[in-house]
Amino acid sequence: MVRPIFILLLVGHGKILLTAVLASEYLDLSQDFQEAPVIYNNNEGATVLLEAATNSKASLNFENLVMGYLVVENGLKVAEYYNPYYNMTNTTINAIYSVNKSFTGLCFGIMEYLGLISLNETLLDIWPLTSHGDMWNQVSEANLRQAITIESLLVHTSGFDDPALDSIDFQNLGGSNLTDALNFPQYLGDDQVGKFAYLAFANILSYVVYERTGRPIQEFMQENYFDLIGISPDEYSWATNQEGMGYSRNGLSLSIPQMAKWGQTYLQNGFVNNMSIIVAADWVERATTSKVEMPESDLLYQALDSQGKLYYGYMLPLWMDDGQLSHYCAYGASGQWICVWPKLSRVAACQTNISSSTIGSLFVETVHSLTFERSVSTNGSDESSQNSSGTKTFVFTPFDRLLLLFTSSIILLTLA
Repeated sequence: MVRPIFILLLVGHGKILLTAVLASEYLDLSQDFQEAPVIYNNNEGATVLLEAATNSKASLNFENLVMGYLVVENGLKVAEYYNPYYNMTNTTINAIYSVNKSFTGLCFGIMEYLGLISLNETLLDIWPLTSHGDMWNQVSEANLRQAITIESLLVHTSGFDDPALDSIDFQNLGGSNLTDALNFPQYLGDDQVGKFAYLAFANILSYVVYERTGRPIQEFMQENYFDLIGISPDEYSWATNQEGMGYSRNGLSLSIPQMAKWGQTYLQNGFVNNMSIIVAADWVERATTSKVEMPESDLLYQALDSQGKLYYGYMLPLWMDDGQLSHYCAYGASGQWICVWPKLSRVAACQTNISSSTIGSLFVETVHSLTFERSVSTNGSDESSQNSSGTKTFVFTPFDRLLLLFTSSIILLTLA
């Protein structure tokens, strides 16, 4: 949101000039999202979504697999639904699976901003031979794993992949300790380094967080992110391995509004309120700039159920339109999504039944095509002045109007 701040300037000969300076207002993410006046759940887009979610005979039908959703535009709620069939409310938490990865990406943005990590560091930089030689002696193909960079783990280009599912210990997903975590992924070959290969379960990054911060990832993120956006430890959960390390690639359970706050954080370029930024000023731009194209043969590409080319940033699939970023999404298994449309100032979050394979992507495609700007009216008139085009608009409060009237009067008296 942009609002005018009026400033009086003395310009000589007793003349006063009134000027307006535009100041960005970032949403205070420690507070709950507020409903958009007039148009909350009362606009064309919201009507389409609700019909799809609740009417089995609608032409667009989510088949009762959408458990809930929230669409936020220009910082205000414009569409929201929680499915009573699943006993859903705005505080119900559910597993978000690999959406966790995008929170881990943010974690490394925060660490970089605090000077705790550089993305071009290798695992050997994190655990040098001088202090961890005995540990590396227990790691297979140690020289290959030592060369892995932090950035390559964030964009899945390390040349490593998950082992076969039947060999994975799901009680200690990605490794029960540091040595196990380093040994967990399998090497695909020299020709695969730099190419996208979705590493779904590896937990190396959690141990990187612990090494550089002295705390498990869930504790570091609580202090440096969740506390700042109004989420207390008892309002969500983060699964851990037997050493108490939160999983870096899955394991988070959140409510839908909590998910949307991640999207709003990125939409606000890392600002969690007007005064506090938690990442470098260019982090979101770098995180949402394509680092690699996703091959259509990859399991993640297929799970996203998208058409055409897809790209990947820092733990984020990216959708492009004529070479420009259209939107980006945090995605979790079977339809858990957080999506951000920067040009529309729009964030959407949804959770779907785990049995769904494509309904979540259908929801995202639907939100992508909708507008949420006009209220539903029996006479066909537009009852709202809400701007959903992404254009920055002036917002005049009663105080602004009073100040404008006062300063205008001064100018008239001065010029008389």
